[in-house]
Amino acid sequence: MAGSRAFGSAAHYDAEVLTWLQEQGSCLTLTEDLISREGVFERVLEVAMAYPPYVTPGPDRAELEQLLA
Repeated sequence: MAGSRAFGSAAHYDAEVLTWLQEQGSCLTLTEDLISREGVFERVLEVAMAYPPYVTPGPDRAELEQLLA
């Protein structure tokens, strides 16, 4: 789970990681095949560690419930 979160977060900061995520998401490449490529895993970790985790903008569940109440 942490790996997929790192991959998703890193995709917001690095175009190459975004390309890999789209390749996996569109079922062109299996996740294990993508991660086994030379340098992919290392680059994802490098980018994920260099930036704060990406947080989707907008209210969280509790804030949304308050807005709707």
